[in-house]
Order: sequence, then C-alpha cells, then structure tokens
Amino acid sequence: QQEWLKSLRSLPCPFAMASIARLRLLPLALLAALYLGSPSFVTSLRRPAQREGTARSAEGDAAAEGNAGAGDSALLAPLKVASLGMGLLKPVFAAEAKLQALAYDEEEIRAKIAAEVKSAPVVVYTYSLSPFCTEATKLLDALGAEYKEIQLAPEWFLMLGENAAKRAELGVLYGRTSMPHIFIGGESIGGLMDGPGLVPLYESGELQEKLRAAGSLPAVNQDPLSSIMASLR
Repeated sequence: QQEWLKSLRSLPCPFAMASIARLRLLPLALLAALYLGSPSFVTSLRRPAQREGTARSAEGDAAAEGNAGAGDSALLAPLKVASLGMGLLKPVFAAEAKLQALAYDEEEIRAKIAAEVKSAPVVVYTYSLSPFCTEATKLLDALGAEYKEIQLAPEWFLMLGENAAKRAELGVLYGRTSMPHIFIGGESIGGLMDGPGLVPLYESGELQEKLRAAGSLPAVNQDPLSSIMASLR
C-alpha cells in the first residue's frame, strides 16, 4: 500500500486526481442509484436551502416531529455498507487531499479550523451533494439540535483554495478527510457512521447526552431558575 501511494504521489496532479476519482466512484456507484430513488432524496429537495456557515436550530414544527423520525431513513443501511468501503481508502483520500490543496499556510488554516469548531455547540463540515452529509443534518434536524453547517463544496472534486486546504488539514489533525466531519462541543465525533459517528452514538443513546452537554439541546426537566442562571453564564 505504501509503495502504491508513493507511486501515486509521483504522478502529475491531474493524473493522480483522475486515478483517485475512479477509486472513490466504486463504492458510491450503487449508493447513488439507491439515493436518487430514496425518500431521503425527495425530502432533501423539499427542505429549504441553508446558507453556508450559518447557525441552524430545528425549532417549532421540526422539533415536534423530531425524535419520531430520527434515525429512520431508508438510506442508512446502504450508507453503512458504503462507509465500510470508504474507510478502507482513507490513506488514498489523505494523499489526494494534500495534492488537491496545493500550497497553503498550515498555521493559518489550522487557526481557522480551531475557531470554527468552537463557534457553535455543534459544527458540521459538509458537501452539499453528499448523501452522507444530507443524512447527518437530517438526523440533527429530527432531534431538534442547534448546529452550524459549513459547506466546503458541492463535492470533494469541486473544492479549491482555502476550503481544499481546510479538508487537507482536517485530515492531518483528525485523520479524516471525508465529509461530514462533525464536532460536538469542539470535539470531533467523526462522520455519519464512523469515528465513532453520529448514527452509532444515536443508536447507543449517547448522542442526545452529548448534544445537551454542549448546549445544542435544552437540558431535560430544567427548572425556570436554572434556565435563567444558564443564560447569564
């Protein structure tokens, strides 16, 4: 594997990118067909567009519907399978991310990432066209969680400049270049299915606790005086 990566880095950038693109498309080919016909895709078309880098809170009707639909998407099963295949290619993706980012100021990009991951109770780096990212924000919406979504690009191969550098440095700092990359209370919890991942945390019952601890969900049975005191901190 290491020899293969060395030979990949020696290729001219366009050829290396093309080789990696073909590898990425293998686990996603079946997934795309399933996604386009899934209820999740139809739902995502109906959801109002969200602006990059803005805080979001699923209050009102979304919070009322919330927990009943959390984790119930028909797309989660094929995404779990696809996630296993993507995980095997992590070293390839890390090499590709560095190639794509070209030259950049590492300290500057790391400082921006450090500020962003602490800018909201939950921060989610996404691609706007990724089914993994769509399912992650859908789950957070269903739980009524407050979060900030930062869209790096429509997809990985369309990233340029600073956002490509952020992806590369997220890989260096946290060992993850795939999106979504989710932070709760400034701590990386990985993506949708791994690292430990949003869905595994939800299935184990730990997600809501983490969200409450970070201030993304209101505390359970909090009395009025406690609410006032918390708002003054």
